[in-house]
Amino acid sequence: MSHPFPHIRIEGSPHERGLTYGRLAAERIGNSLSLYRELFETYASLKWEEAVRRAALFEPSITEYLPDAIEEMRGIAEGAGVSYGDILALNCRSELMFALPDGCTSAIIPPEASAD
Repeated sequence: MSHPFPHIRIEGSPHERGLTYGRLAAERIGNSLSLYRELFETYASLKWEEAVRRAALFEPSITEYLPDAIEEMRGIAEGAGVSYGDILALNCRSELMFALPDGCTSAIIPPEASAD
């Protein structure tokens, strides 16, 4: 069994760091993709293809705030042999899972705040 939290040392340009990490963590990345595909569908009723499409909407903000992160994610995807969209969706997982409208709105109006 591999160590649950391996120490992976990376260096170089953002793309080189991502490429190295993607190669060394390819199995873990694949496991994460499988897990999140299932979680998105089960808990957010979101197909993976739609999650990838929605994650792309975050790319301009990420590029503006931290452009090196985009290059590193591109390298990770290349190194792990997966799509860049997959890696972007993994990195936007919280925004995708918890920012979805759930179709439920509630309002409570206590008797003292209503005439009838």
